[in-house]
Amino acid sequence: MPKCICIVDDQLTIRVMLRYALILQGFDVVEAINGSDALDKILTHDIDMVISDWQMPEMDGLELLRHLRQMESFADTPFVMISCHDDIEARRQVQELGALNWLKKPFRISDLQLIVEHGLSSAEIRHDSLIDKNTNGDS
Repeated sequence: MPKCICIVDDQLTIRVMLRYALILQGFDVVEAINGSDALDKILTHDIDMVISDWQMPEMDGLELLRHLRQMESFADTPFVMISCHDDIEARRQVQELGALNWLKKPFRISDLQLIVEHGLSSAEIRHDSLIDKNTNGDS
């Protein structure tokens, strides 16, 4: 079963570009127009990674990340923030919340694809490690 990535951006052109690139990589994609929409969709789909814009109406990417980190089921979900800004304080906040990466728009699709592959591989390794610990009684 292919991994599923949630793309969160209020700009349709960005969502379309990312959807196309990720589908070509073999991923399933769920799209959301802001953080609130993303939370609804994340709760109803089996999401393996989130790629979110920073600035959006209703709920921005930082608030979405905060919500996900407070939810046990999504506390370790790989999260990539994208933004046209390169604010050092914003990057620090995102990093402290455990985001995988920050990409400044415009970015190369190949860079995003590498980040996605690495993030999903790392998450799978962490998941397998937790299963091994639990089955061996090392909790």
